Amino acid sequence: MADPTPEELERLFFLDAAALEEARDKRRLHNRLGWAIQWGTVRMLGTFLTDSGPADVPQVVVEYVAEQLGIADASVVKLYGDRPSREAMKVATSSSAAENSR
Repeated sequence: MADPTPEELERLFFLDAAALEEARDKRRLHNRLGWAIQWGTVRMLGTFLTDSGPADVPQVVVEYVAEQLGIADASVVKLYGDRPSREAMKVATSSSAAENSR
């Protein structure tokens, strides 16, 4: 995956109030960050990262999302599992569908 442009970062990985709330509901930092990155990749690619996982997205994406969540050490994303949870898929898919219907 190539580095997204600043415009793509803003458009695809900016966490609105609902996404921030959903991410912050996750118990651990790596789950917050991993979920938020998955949310953005669904918007960007139309699918979840299953082979590589959030740890393999461009570092600029990880840092951009971590900053929004107030996570100082973005390397915690490496602890996030490769497979998205059913809840993460359900929420991100519904959020993406709502976004695309606007």
